[in-house]
Amino acid sequence: MPHRNAPDVEVIYRQRTPGSAEMDARGLVSLPIASSRGISFYAPYPVTIERGSGPFLYDIDGNRYIDLHSNFFSLIHGNAYPPITEAVSAHLARGTAWSANNAPQIELAEQITGRVASVDQVLFNNSGTEAFSLALNLCRGATGRYKFLMAAGGYHGSMCDTALGSKGLPGPNHYVAPYGDTDAFVAAIDAHGPEVAGVFVEGVMGAGGFAQAPDGFFTAVQ
Repeated sequence: MPHRNAPDVEVIYRQRTPGSAEMDARGLVSLPIASSRGISFYAPYPVTIERGSGPFLYDIDGNRYIDLHSNFFSLIHGNAYPPITEAVSAHLARGTAWSANNAPQIELAEQITGRVASVDQVLFNNSGTEAFSLALNLCRGATGRYKFLMAAGGYHGSMCDTALGSKGLPGPNHYVAPYGDTDAFVAAIDAHGPEVAGVFVEGVMGAGGFAQAPDGFFTAVQ
């Protein structure tokens, strides 16, 4: 039980974030959900961020927060890292996209394959959904099989096959096994191998609670 003299967290939150409340209400008029990147909803409304700098985020009411999320850890250098903003700004003057080849794409791919011994080639995608869809199509085309195996509760994009759903439950097109459970994954492969086109599993499971697999798990699954 909270201490009877303890401040009401929601009351304090509302007092500190009137701008976020107004922006959320405004956004819900033209959007089904005002946040495009939030993984969960927290009552009474989500905070609206105005800018980021280094390890901090600032909402439209001027409150500062420590950014422990880093946009699903894609911002490994922090928010608005000066060398990155300078490079992006310089490139904007040259255009942002072409339906053709370009040198920076090849140079980046060369750096990645040169630094990561297990990566031979790179295919750049716009999102996890697109990456999963393409990978699954490649697996199906290469094997002639249709189903796939994934970790229960895993996330591989917003679609992740039409029959998957949002919680990583078993379905007609796929099988699931507990993340990090080597015996369960091997058993599923042994039982359904002739039907499975590919196995999809995260290096560190994010949507299921940032779980790390034990040593030997990925080698056994391979």
